[in-house]
Amino acid sequence: MEKSAQNYMERQDIHINMGQYATVPITRQQYTEIIETMRTGASKRFRSNLQIAEILIAEANLGIRIEDILSLKPSCFIASGNIHKINIVEKKTKKKRYKTVSEVYYAHLKEYIEENDIKSDELIFKISERAVQKYLHKVCEYLGYENVSTHSFRKYCGMCLYEANGYNIVLVMEFFQHSSPDITKRYLGVDAREMEAALQNHVELV
Repeated sequence: MEKSAQNYMERQDIHINMGQYATVPITRQQYTEIIETMRTGASKRFRSNLQIAEILIAEANLGIRIEDILSLKPSCFIASGNIHKINIVEKKTKKKRYKTVSEVYYAHLKEYIEENDIKSDELIFKISERAVQKYLHKVCEYLGYENVSTHSFRKYCGMCLYEANGYNIVLVMEFFQHSSPDITKRYLGVDAREMEAALQNHVELV
């Protein structure tokens, strides 16, 4: 892919919207509440949906786009010594992704695959992207969360990597396969967060 085309697609990725509102990364508290609510349901508002909960858990752990999550098969995970790697070609960018997966998460996903008797060449999640987004919207509306879409969970994965690895933006850039650290910072909204923190901490009283 030519550099200009790659940069255009990355900029488009940064500005993914849900309706008129820009998608934002979720926090750990939001992530936990959304998943737990999906597992239990909410009285007469909506039923529990374990499959969609697992889809969003997958996105938060693998950091790939929702269309790639919904294309996953058990055969997409390759054993490499004592670890496993995800082996896919991203639908949007056509880039190959061959990266290590947490063994704790892989064990979790493998249990889900076995419990649902999913064969090696079958889709792990048999549902449309629209259905996932619609259900997520209901849950977030119930919880009072705005500007959250499935893409928020991909951004959440990146933010977790960023914070857990000494705010290493280059590491996250390479994980997302972006072309520059600046694109990754804008994608995560890091500059805006840092400015907010600086302003909150700035006081010069006499």
